[in-house]
Amino acid sequence: MIPTSKTISNRYRKGIVYRRKDGFTIVELLIVVVVIGILAAIVTVAYTGISSSAHKATVLNDLAGFAKKMEIYKVQNSAYPTNATMLTNAGLKVTQGSYDIRNNLYYKVDTSGRWYALGAVTQGLAHCLESGTIVENGGSACNNSANTTANVVAQAAAAGVTITSSNVASYTGFSDPAGGGAGWASWLE
Repeated sequence: MIPTSKTISNRYRKGIVYRRKDGFTIVELLIVVVVIGILAAIVTVAYTGISSSAHKATVLNDLAGFAKKMEIYKVQNSAYPTNATMLTNAGLKVTQGSYDIRNNLYYKVDTSGRWYALGAVTQGLAHCLESGTIVENGGSACNNSANTTANVVAQAAAAGVTITSSNVASYTGFSDPAGGGAGWASWLE
């Protein structure tokens, strides 16, 4: 194409040469940033849900293992463990990373070893183990079942075992070092 006076005058205005530049416009870049932000938000929500489910499954698995170890201990010794040494001998294990960072594991037993309760708080949920039966709960009520002696006495009575508050021994699996606690108890591997 041969340039005409009209095309030449459109290309040169006031001595400035207008050329098409290669690259992205600011609008195109903003759209890409917004799309990446939306994808990051979706991935974060999905990861949080998967992580929470994994913690819950891990703690329920820990409680199932705890129940089996407790029943084996009871068969071998005619009673559930009633002190820290007996708990250590029972070989109890927990996956420490799945529990909430605070006083998160409570073991209560009547001093004759006939009945026990365990409350466990995962990262966001609470679960109970009451003489071998796992009870799931999304709030603090389940944790309180093994956290307060009165609740342990009431649950034992509901299960047909008569105990008094003076006959309940208490053990905490974890106490927060930031609050002056010792961390994980020696009876947990």
